Amino acid sequence: MIKKNFLVFVLLAFLFTSYSSAQCYLGRNLQKKLDQNEKEIPVIVVFKKSVRVKNALQLSTFSTEPDQARKQIKRYLEQQNAHEQGFITSLCDRMKQAKKIQKAEGFWLINAMTVKADSSAIEELSAQGEIAQIILDVPRLMINPRKSELSTLAEIPEDWGVDFIRSQEANRNGFTGQGVKVAVVDTGVAPHTELEGRLLSDKGKSFVDGEEDSVDLNGHGTHCAGTVAGNRFGVAPGAQIIPIKVLGASGFGTFTGIMEGVQHAVAEGAQVISMSLGGRASVEISPLETVIEEAIDAGVVCVIAAGNEGPGSQTIASPGALVRAITVGANDIEGEIAGFSSRGPTIRGDEKPDLSAPGVDITSASTDGQSFAKLSGTSMATPHVAGLVALLLEKKSQLTHDQIKKILMETSRGKEEVNVFGAGIVDAVDALTALDDPSGEEESLPAHLFNQKKIKRDLRQGIQKLMKKQKKFFRVEIKDVSLNPLQVVSVLRVQITHKKTKKSETLRLEMVLQSKKWVLTKESKQEVQKFIGQ
Repeated sequence: MIKKNFLVFVLLAFLFTSYSSAQCYLGRNLQKKLDQNEKEIPVIVVFKKSVRVKNALQLSTFSTEPDQARKQIKRYLEQQNAHEQGFITSLCDRMKQAKKIQKAEGFWLINAMTVKADSSAIEELSAQGEIAQIILDVPRLMINPRKSELSTLAEIPEDWGVDFIRSQEANRNGFTGQGVKVAVVDTGVAPHTELEGRLLSDKGKSFVDGEEDSVDLNGHGTHCAGTVAGNRFGVAPGAQIIPIKVLGASGFGTFTGIMEGVQHAVAEGAQVISMSLGGRASVEISPLETVIEEAIDAGVVCVIAAGNEGPGSQTIASPGALVRAITVGANDIEGEIAGFSSRGPTIRGDEKPDLSAPGVDITSASTDGQSFAKLSGTSMATPHVAGLVALLLEKKSQLTHDQIKKILMETSRGKEEVNVFGAGIVDAVDALTALDDPSGEEESLPAHLFNQKKIKRDLRQGIQKLMKKQKKFFRVEIKDVSLNPLQVVSVLRVQITHKKTKKSETLRLEMVLQSKKWVLTKESKQEVQKFIGQ
């Protein structure tokens, strides 16, 4: 009997240990640091409970004015995530007093914290039920520019990139990205005559230790900014640049710094984020990729480099490996894919890149404030696309990230090749022309379209149409309406009751604007049909 009880005890102990270890994932590299009992280990702590932008949009009603809506969303997420992080924050404060933790700060765009602590403190955090994973966050080399290597012509025109994607033609037609805010999340941006009057240094910020302002000490970020919005070689010479430094002079940066930079871009009202950076992707979605997903849901178009580790497959870098990101490969002046341009599929099996843009022998601004430099890389291709996004948003400001990605892919030209070029090479004129399609979104959406009475009226009409002859058997009661002006989506809680059987159910339904009318999404239609038995 004693032997049997002992075996039961061992089995329970094993199961409990397995369950406990499943509570918090520790990266392999982090475990090595813990085993060595190091005293200052930088980590990102990710919570199990996810407080997301979508939650905010479902649970609260925000302004129909995008800038104001973003401020409200930021306040909401700050409050919710601070509440969720409360116990761990208190625990960290106590461990700070005991000299076990040197730093503990919460993110607001996702439910996570950045912490620098000794091994014992990290192990104590990992035992807390609220924590999903803790990952090591040491500086990584996040840019890998390439020398010009595919030029077959003796003389490469300095403006070949903007000429190739026909953005100069679009500029002459009146589209310059006027007033659109593009955050260049990179090595910072140095003041340059090309960007005079449009470099929003007061909105910029550095998230690099030892480099306190957003001025570029490397050259990479300034070059990218010049391609987005430079007077001579920029795709969108009317756009405004928010300089956000997340990589130091050496090109190294941390996930924490980049995540903070993306948060800052959202908070400062960036409409586009251009990220010409990346590192090795993993099978798991990284916290950095989650932050970018949240930025997209908050109304920011995110354009990210594919990486410079080609020509092998499965070389797409992170965060460009994120499915929803607009991931950009590089082509040369002859329309061929650059040898260095990373190829898909991603390590997770997804098709990437999404499209390509000029990235070989690209001339743009340098850090001395006046002259120019010539660089190659998917880093140089990415700001071509970010600038093109600014042109599209100038023409139709209500476009969402997903709509823009679809337009760019559908209007790309040249060689369409999955996991190499993606959908092809972007074309500014064709992309802008596609916005004139009457089946697309309206250029300027009148305020009355966002009136809750209209939304409710359109919903009732949509449900009655689905019910057809059965509508007389059901009672529809609209509980509340939440509007997401950043995505042009309305979310409604609707109670549908069968008048005879009294069977009732509250459904969460989504509606989108189509030709000035709110219509149920396909998924919401299926929810209604499922309830009424069709």
